[in-house]
Amino acid sequence: VHFTRATGGRARCTVHDVRGTQVATVREASLAAGTYAWRWDGRDARGARVAPGIYFVVLQTPAGRETSKLAVTR
Repeated sequence: VHFTRATGGRARCTVHDVRGTQVATVREASLAAGTYAWRWDGRDARGARVAPGIYFVVLQTPAGRETSKLAVTR
């Protein structure tokens, strides 16, 4: 997950399945302005590998919310 922050503040990145259920939190942190890259390891909140399929990565910041689609293949 690549993103750029124009201003500092809190950021939270989560992964959701096609039903909208949150399956993992990639990261949550207070950040300074800048460019960032966070990586999801393909595991759910319990540490189990998620099933192949479509997932949605949600980045929430004070400036708003961005959603990206992600395909998990094996």
